[in-house]
Amino acid sequence: MINRLVTSDGHLEPRFLEKSYREALQLTVSVADYMEQQKGKEFDLQPRLRVVYASESLRMTTCLMQAVSWLLVQKGVAAGELTAEEALEDKYKLNNRDTCLASDEAILENLPDEFRAYLERTQDLYRRVERMEIMLSGGDANENPVHSLLDKIRNPD
Repeated sequence: MINRLVTSDGHLEPRFLEKSYREALQLTVSVADYMEQQKGKEFDLQPRLRVVYASESLRMTTCLMQAVSWLLVQKGVAAGELTAEEALEDKYKLNNRDTCLASDEAILENLPDEFRAYLERTQDLYRRVERMEIMLSGGDANENPVHSLLDKIRNPD
């Protein structure tokens, strides 16, 4: 399956890229609509939860911005606006992993269900895009990073 997602010239398969991009945009619009509808309702939360709500809102925004930006770069590669090698430069890489994927279920459980569902969806999107980036950079998207670190510890050469 993974081999079919990357073309022989190292690009994402165009239909897969377009589908992923549209999904990311749709999620962005859905989150924006949800946030607009909830405007002011966060004040119904306890003061401590208001801070959590605000920080988790920023986390969602960061995940979405990172994913959509990365997918836009890949669309640029597909359109010939930049090379696959240029797209692998640090300035185009997916960033803020720790920020995007951090979560504390004990705190989040006190937030509205729909809010938590959107946060989970944005984090899932980030993880999918991260796997795409790993595939394009020649890594194994299914590789377990813990096993890789243990191998490096065992074999420091």
